Amino acid sequence: MVKLTKSMALNCIKKVVGLSCINDALILPFATGMSIAMTLLALRSKRPDAQYVIWPRIDQKTCLKSIVTANMIPIPVEPLLCGDELRTNIPAIQKILEAEDMQGKILAIISTTSCFAPRAIDNVIDIAALCKKHDVNHVVNNAYGLQCSRITSDLNTACRKGRLDVLISSTDKNFMVPVGGSLVYAPKKKDIIDTINKFYPGRASGAPIMDLFITFLQMGEKTLKLLLKQRKDNYKILKEQLSLIADKYEERVFDTPNNKISMAVSLRRLDERVFRPNNINATYFGSYLFSRRVSGIRVCNESFGKR
Repeated sequence: MVKLTKSMALNCIKKVVGLSCINDALILPFATGMSIAMTLLALRSKRPDAQYVIWPRIDQKTCLKSIVTANMIPIPVEPLLCGDELRTNIPAIQKILEAEDMQGKILAIISTTSCFAPRAIDNVIDIAALCKKHDVNHVVNNAYGLQCSRITSDLNTACRKGRLDVLISSTDKNFMVPVGGSLVYAPKKKDIIDTINKFYPGRASGAPIMDLFITFLQMGEKTLKLLLKQRKDNYKILKEQLSLIADKYEERVFDTPNNKISMAVSLRRLDERVFRPNNINATYFGSYLFSRRVSGIRVCNESFGKR
C-alpha cells in the first residue's frame, strides 16, 4: 500500500498538478513542520560542519520551530515592502551567502510558497539560482502550494534554472484528508529522499498513508483536476465579492499579485468605529470569526504590520 500510494502521489504531482521536475517522493506520517526538521537533519548528515539556515521571514512558527528542532541556527531575512506586498529580499540573502565568515557554514535556504497575504510567495527562481551558485541546499516549504498553478510554474522554472533539493507539502491541505501527513519530494531520484527515509526513526500510525491511498482511489485524476480548477475560479469570485464588501465599508482588498491563494483586507474603519471606542484589540475580530466557524483567518494590529 505504501508503494502504491507513493506511485499515485508521484503521478498526481507530475501529471495532475504539473510539477514535471519531480522524480522521487516519500509520504511521512506527520505534518509539514516535523518533515522539514527531518529533511534538515538528513541534509546535515552530509554537511556536518554547516550550522545555519537562511530563512526569508514568514510570520508562522512552524518553520522556525523546525529549524531549532534540527539544532540549526536560523538567519531570518526581513522581506521588502513593494506597494502592499511583502516580497523576498534577494539582495540581503545574497549578501549573507557572500560573507566570508559564512563560507561552508550555511546548510540551506528554506523558501516558502504558502503565505498569508500581504506576504507574497518567495522568489523561488532567484533563490534557486543563488543556491546553485553558492552550492547551498534549497528546501521549499510548499505546504499547500500543490493546488496553485502559479506556484507550480515558478517551481518548475526554479528547477530548470537553479537548485531545488527538497519540497514538503501537507496532505490535508492539498488533498482534503485528515491532518497528520506530509509529502516530501525531490527532483533527484534515489538521493535525498532515501537519506530522509533512513532517518525516519521507527513506526507510526499508518492512517495518513491509508487516508491518502483511499482518497486517490476515490477521486481519481478527473476529480482532482476539477477541484484544482474550482479552487482557482473560487479565488477570483471571492476576491471580486470581497472587494465589493470592502468598498461598501470604506475598506480595501490589498494588491498582492504574487499571492494566488491568500488575500488581505484592511479593517481601519472597523477599528476606528468599533474596536477602539470599546477598548477591544483588533485581533478579537479573528476570534469572533473563528467562533462562527470561519477558519483560516488571521487578524493583525496595524502596529504589528509596521514592525
